[in-house]
Amino acid sequence: MSACQRFKHPLPTFTSFSFISTFISTLIFKFIFIFIWLFLFTPHANASEEFNVSYEITYKVKKDISVAVEQRISLTNKLANIYASQYQVSLGSTKIKDVWAQDSNGSLIPRVTKGENTTTIQVNFEEKVIGKDNTLTFTLGYVSEDYAMKNGRVLEIAIPKIAETEDLTSYNINLVIPAIFEDPAFILPTPTSITKAGSDNIYYFSQQAVQNKSITAAFGSYQVFNFDLSYHLNNKNSQEYYYEIVLPPDSPFQQVFYQTITPEPDTIEVDPDGNWLALYKLKPNEKLDVVATGSAKLFIKPQKNYDFNPDYNLQDYLGPKKYWETDNEQIKSLATKLKTAENIYNYLADNLIYDYAKVETNPERMGALSALENPSSAVCMEFTDLFIALARAAGIPAREVNGFAYTNNPKLRPLSLKQDVLHSWPQYYDQGRKLWINIDPTWGNTTAGIDYFNKLDLNHFAFVFHGLDSQFPLTPGSYKEFNDPGKDVNISFAQDVLAIKDLQVEINLPAQKMAGTSTKGTLVIKNKGNYALYNQKVKIWAPDFNMKEEQVNIPILPPFADFEQEVKLPKTKLLTKTSIPVFFEVAGQNYTHNIEINPLLPPKVNNIFARIINWFDNLFSKLKKQ
Repeated sequence: MSACQRFKHPLPTFTSFSFISTFISTLIFKFIFIFIWLFLFTPHANASEEFNVSYEITYKVKKDISVAVEQRISLTNKLANIYASQYQVSLGSTKIKDVWAQDSNGSLIPRVTKGENTTTIQVNFEEKVIGKDNTLTFTLGYVSEDYAMKNGRVLEIAIPKIAETEDLTSYNINLVIPAIFEDPAFILPTPTSITKAGSDNIYYFSQQAVQNKSITAAFGSYQVFNFDLSYHLNNKNSQEYYYEIVLPPDSPFQQVFYQTITPEPDTIEVDPDGNWLALYKLKPNEKLDVVATGSAKLFIKPQKNYDFNPDYNLQDYLGPKKYWETDNEQIKSLATKLKTAENIYNYLADNLIYDYAKVETNPERMGALSALENPSSAVCMEFTDLFIALARAAGIPAREVNGFAYTNNPKLRPLSLKQDVLHSWPQYYDQGRKLWINIDPTWGNTTAGIDYFNKLDLNHFAFVFHGLDSQFPLTPGSYKEFNDPGKDVNISFAQDVLAIKDLQVEINLPAQKMAGTSTKGTLVIKNKGNYALYNQKVKIWAPDFNMKEEQVNIPILPPFADFEQEVKLPKTKLLTKTSIPVFFEVAGQNYTHNIEINPLLPPKVNNIFARIINWFDNLFSKLKKQ
């Protein structure tokens, strides 16, 4: 499996509508001519020239998480000799059911046609509303299983935007959410008003609030995924080698809790991109299978307890890399025109075409330039690579994220891999917030306008960050033998996770030492808990050794990781015989290690020398006083 293969997440799109209008003449002698003309041609009229349209749409989430949609539509004639005879709407969803329609005279019979990724609903009107400024009002309803998802702890809403047309004079939207769900983590755009009706919360959006915007919302403070990841290492060399695997790391938007890492690594390092690298030493021709299990909490807002901010050299995130051809003239020219991260996102969402067939063929990574030149053959790799190249060429630091992303509609959101479902999306660095911001132009494209720029959802679980290198480290799911059909990435939803803190301190200093000699040892701090610890303060001091307090800060200590600090104790006097304490403070906890100091000379001789030295000390003291 290639580390670059991923999948996408299209959501439903609202869609276009059309009317078939019929012309009526008030002159009797023209009736036959117009009747024949209509019978032969039945033209599709230009709606913007013939009707004004207004919508009042209600989306109500039901107990089974399906959404009941009710569109109250008014068609007002702009001309005296026209009436609407048909209405048609195309929805970018296949999970549409229970379609109904009615006007002032009663029920209408809608015609439903399902395509590969769309559902078209057509309503023929029996009522003929004729005359300028006269209005035909009717209601269309249906149930969709694509507008809402309840995954784990979180209810997510994604309502596509309504296409703006000249004839669309007004529209308002009501989003009805049962109060049994948690408070919203976010709602975009901001509702015009919020009211309560019985056990429902109603979020009202005026036309001004949702103009040319989709509605996205998440109800729940965080999401939890359980994971079970397998890695297969094989040293085919004739000597020992260290092999690294990447473990899903913390970030401002996720906190990872590890239940087991079997076997435990020799060490865990954190690279400049913030990846957690577990190292294993393998003997010649040795094979090793590693399994990591645990849970990840995903957040909408950056978390304050994530207190690891490497001093990024942002220039390293501007230059060209393989697949990111920032020095290409085409890319530089386009980047100069687009300028901002949001403009680049919108360009990709509007201009690349997702190739649904391509993901079934185990596609090769094309790179940014090839994606620009072949816009109709893109999957998430191309959306991500082209965003990074354009952003970097525009002077915006950018990098790639590989990970898992959840989708609940495999027909509309086809998976790129059948074994290990992976996805890629970009980040750009916000200089003002000093934060890497996740976006997903792939899903922005496949959902026809859901906003994945201003707010990402709670379904993107990051495994690895690629900034300093466009390919390494490899993402989980990539550590396997060639053509291995096994499934190495297993993800499921969970309700919560138990945080366990277990910081173990090991003092490696001798219990005894000879007077007049220096001593070296180590202080080893082991994180045996299941989550990373940040900015752990360490203090070491030993007054009787004339050792001043030393302070050390541990920026990050991932679970199963060790930190080792060298301890140097200065020499004591040759004739010292005593017990001297060495003091340690680790993360607010105090520890003491006593060292017995034995004199270099035998006890009797030592006592004689000690009395002589004391006699001279007293003599010098008296002389000083005189």
